[in-house]
Amino acid sequence: MSDVTTILERINSGKDSDAAEDLLKVVYEELRALARSKMNREKPGHTLQPTILVNDAWLKLFPQGKNPKFANRSYFFRAAGNAMHLILVDHARRKTAMKRGKREELSETQFSEFAHPAPNELILAVHEALERFGKVDAHTATLVELRFFVGMSMEEIAGSLGIPKRTVERDFAYFSAWFHREFSKELSI
Repeated sequence: MSDVTTILERINSGKDSDAAEDLLKVVYEELRALARSKMNREKPGHTLQPTILVNDAWLKLFPQGKNPKFANRSYFFRAAGNAMHLILVDHARRKTAMKRGKREELSETQFSEFAHPAPNELILAVHEALERFGKVDAHTATLVELRFFVGMSMEEIAGSLGIPKRTVERDFAYFSAWFHREFSKELSI
Protein backbone atom coordinates (compact mmCIF):
# COMPACT_ATOMS: atom_id res chain seq x y z
CA MET A 1 0.00 0.00 0.00
CA SER A 2 1.42 3.38 -0.98
CA ASP A 3 1.97 6.30 1.39
CA VAL A 4 -0.79 8.22 -0.39
CA THR A 5 -3.30 5.40 0.08
CA THR A 6 -2.41 5.08 3.76
CA ILE A 7 -2.81 8.81 4.32
CA LEU A 8 -6.09 8.87 2.38
CA GLU A 9 -7.38 6.15 4.71
CA ARG A 10 -6.42 8.37 7.66
CA ILE A 11 -8.27 11.29 6.07
CA ASN A 12 -11.33 9.14 5.39
CA SER A 13 -11.45 7.99 9.01
CA GLY A 14 -11.91 11.61 10.08
CA LYS A 15 -9.98 10.98 13.30
CA ASP A 16 -6.58 12.33 12.25
CA SER A 17 -6.52 16.12 11.99
CA ASP A 18 -2.95 16.09 10.60
CA ALA A 19 -3.67 13.68 7.75
CA ALA A 20 -4.42 16.36 5.12
CA GLU A 21 -1.17 18.15 5.97
CA ASP A 22 0.72 14.85 5.70
CA LEU A 23 -0.92 14.20 2.33
CA LEU A 24 0.19 17.59 1.04
CA LYS A 25 3.78 16.82 2.03
CA VAL A 26 3.67 13.53 0.12
CA VAL A 27 1.87 14.69 -3.06
CA TYR A 28 3.04 18.30 -3.28
CA GLU A 29 5.91 17.62 -5.69
CA GLU A 30 3.66 15.48 -7.92
CA LEU A 31 1.07 18.24 -8.00
CA ARG A 32 3.78 20.80 -8.78
CA ALA A 33 5.08 18.55 -11.56
CA LEU A 34 1.60 18.47 -13.07
CA ALA A 35 1.34 22.25 -12.74
CA ARG A 36 4.86 22.73 -14.16
CA SER A 37 4.07 20.57 -17.17
CA LYS A 38 0.98 22.68 -17.69
CA MET A 39 2.94 25.93 -17.33
CA ASN A 40 5.64 24.71 -19.75
CA ARG A 41 2.98 24.74 -22.46
CA GLU A 42 1.97 28.32 -21.67
CA LYS A 43 2.61 31.33 -23.84
CA PRO A 44 5.78 33.26 -23.00
CA GLY A 45 5.22 35.94 -20.38
CA HIS A 46 2.54 34.20 -18.33
CA THR A 47 2.51 35.32 -14.71
CA LEU A 48 1.02 32.33 -12.91
CA GLN A 49 3.48 30.14 -11.08
CA PRO A 50 2.91 26.39 -10.62
CA THR A 51 2.83 26.96 -6.87
CA ILE A 52 -0.23 29.20 -7.18
CA LEU A 53 -2.05 26.66 -9.34
CA VAL A 54 -1.27 23.91 -6.83
CA ASN A 55 -2.33 26.08 -3.88
CA ASP A 56 -5.61 27.09 -5.54
CA ALA A 57 -6.33 23.45 -6.41
CA TRP A 58 -5.53 22.40 -2.84
CA LEU A 59 -7.93 25.02 -1.46
CA LYS A 60 -10.65 23.64 -3.72
CA LEU A 61 -9.91 20.08 -2.57
CA PHE A 62 -9.69 20.90 1.13
CA PRO A 63 -11.91 23.89 1.87
CA GLN A 64 -11.45 25.21 5.39
CA GLY A 65 -13.39 23.22 7.95
CA LYS A 66 -14.22 20.35 5.58
CA ASN A 67 -12.62 16.95 5.33
CA PRO A 68 -13.41 15.37 1.92
CA LYS A 69 -13.07 11.66 1.31
CA PHE A 70 -11.01 10.17 -1.51
CA ALA A 71 -11.39 6.49 -2.41
CA ASN A 72 -7.79 6.05 -3.59
CA ARG A 73 -4.74 7.71 -5.12
CA SER A 74 -6.22 7.74 -8.62
CA TYR A 75 -9.43 9.35 -7.41
CA PHE A 76 -7.45 11.99 -5.51
CA PHE A 77 -5.45 12.98 -8.61
CA ARG A 78 -8.63 13.08 -10.72
CA ALA A 79 -10.15 15.39 -8.11
CA ALA A 80 -7.01 17.56 -8.30
CA GLY A 81 -7.38 17.62 -12.09
CA ASN A 82 -10.99 18.67 -11.73
CA ALA A 83 -9.96 21.46 -9.35
CA MET A 84 -7.39 22.71 -11.87
CA HIS A 85 -10.05 22.48 -14.58
CA LEU A 86 -12.41 24.68 -12.56
CA ILE A 87 -9.64 27.22 -11.91
CA LEU A 88 -9.01 27.50 -15.67
CA VAL A 89 -12.70 27.83 -16.49
CA ASP A 90 -13.28 30.43 -13.76
CA HIS A 91 -10.33 32.41 -15.05
CA ALA A 92 -11.54 32.26 -18.64
CA ARG A 93 -14.98 33.46 -17.56
CA ARG A 94 -13.47 36.34 -15.57
CA LYS A 95 -11.29 37.43 -18.48
CA THR A 96 -14.22 37.25 -20.89
CA ALA A 97 -16.40 39.24 -18.49
CA MET A 98 -13.67 41.86 -18.02
CA LYS A 99 -13.39 42.27 -21.80
CA ARG A 100 -17.07 43.16 -21.77
CA GLY A 101 -16.46 45.80 -19.11
CA LYS A 102 -17.77 43.80 -16.14
CA ARG A 103 -15.44 44.01 -13.15
CA GLU A 104 -15.40 41.82 -10.08
CA GLU A 105 -13.40 41.54 -6.90
CA LEU A 106 -10.63 38.94 -7.00
CA SER A 107 -9.14 36.97 -4.12
CA GLU A 108 -5.39 37.17 -3.52
CA THR A 109 -4.62 34.01 -5.48
CA GLN A 110 -7.07 34.90 -8.24
CA PHE A 111 -5.31 38.23 -8.60
CA SER A 112 -2.44 36.55 -10.43
CA GLU A 113 -2.94 36.63 -14.17
CA PHE A 114 -3.55 33.08 -15.38
CA ALA A 115 -2.66 32.57 -19.03
CA HIS A 116 -3.75 29.35 -20.69
CA PRO A 117 -2.32 28.57 -24.13
CA ALA A 118 -5.81 28.23 -25.56
CA PRO A 119 -8.05 31.22 -26.13
CA ASN A 120 -10.71 31.79 -23.46
CA GLU A 121 -13.42 30.87 -25.97
CA LEU A 122 -11.82 27.44 -26.50
CA ILE A 123 -11.50 26.86 -22.74
CA LEU A 124 -15.18 27.64 -22.27
CA ALA A 125 -16.15 25.52 -25.30
CA VAL A 126 -14.20 22.52 -23.95
CA HIS A 127 -15.78 23.01 -20.52
CA GLU A 128 -19.27 23.12 -22.06
CA ALA A 129 -18.48 20.11 -24.24
CA LEU A 130 -17.23 18.11 -21.26
CA GLU A 131 -20.41 18.88 -19.34
CA ARG A 132 -22.50 17.59 -22.27
CA PHE A 133 -20.21 14.70 -23.18
CA GLY A 134 -19.80 13.66 -19.53
CA LYS A 135 -23.48 12.75 -19.34
CA VAL A 136 -22.92 10.19 -22.10
CA ASP A 137 -19.35 9.04 -21.39
CA ALA A 138 -18.03 10.20 -18.02
CA HIS A 139 -14.86 8.11 -18.29
CA THR A 140 -13.73 9.75 -21.54
CA ALA A 141 -14.69 13.18 -20.20
CA THR A 142 -12.40 12.56 -17.22
CA LEU A 143 -9.40 11.68 -19.38
CA VAL A 144 -9.99 14.71 -21.64
CA GLU A 145 -10.11 16.90 -18.54
CA LEU A 146 -6.81 15.44 -17.32
CA ARG A 147 -5.22 16.05 -20.73
CA PHE A 148 -6.60 19.50 -21.56
CA PHE A 149 -6.87 21.17 -18.16
CA VAL A 150 -4.17 19.42 -16.12
CA GLY A 151 -1.71 18.83 -18.94
CA MET A 152 -1.04 15.19 -18.15
CA SER A 153 0.58 13.08 -20.85
CA MET A 154 -1.22 10.09 -22.34
CA GLU A 155 1.07 7.82 -20.28
CA GLU A 156 0.28 9.68 -17.05
CA ILE A 157 -3.46 9.49 -17.73
CA ALA A 158 -3.24 5.77 -18.47
CA GLY A 159 -1.37 5.19 -15.21
CA SER A 160 -3.75 7.36 -13.21
CA LEU A 161 -6.87 5.68 -14.60
CA GLY A 162 -5.35 2.19 -14.74
CA ILE A 163 -6.04 1.67 -18.46
CA PRO A 164 -3.79 1.03 -21.47
CA LYS A 165 -2.24 4.07 -23.16
CA ARG A 166 -3.77 2.98 -26.48
CA THR A 167 -7.26 3.20 -24.91
CA VAL A 168 -6.52 6.74 -23.70
CA GLU A 169 -5.34 7.74 -27.19
CA ARG A 170 -8.37 6.17 -28.86
CA ASP A 171 -10.86 7.77 -26.44
CA PHE A 172 -9.15 11.17 -26.74
CA ALA A 173 -9.25 10.95 -30.55
CA TYR A 174 -12.95 10.05 -30.38
CA PHE A 175 -13.70 13.06 -28.16
CA SER A 176 -11.58 15.34 -30.38
CA ALA A 177 -13.54 14.29 -33.48
CA TRP A 178 -16.85 14.76 -31.65
CA PHE A 179 -15.71 18.16 -30.34
CA HIS A 180 -14.67 19.30 -33.82
CA ARG A 181 -18.00 18.21 -35.29
CA GLU A 182 -20.05 19.88 -32.51
CA PHE A 183 -18.04 23.09 -32.14
CA SER A 184 -16.17 23.37 -35.46
CA LYS A 185 -12.93 23.91 -33.53
CA GLU A 186 -9.74 21.89 -33.41
CA LEU A 187 -8.66 20.39 -30.10
CA SER A 188 -4.92 20.03 -30.50
CA ILE A 189 -3.04 19.38 -27.29
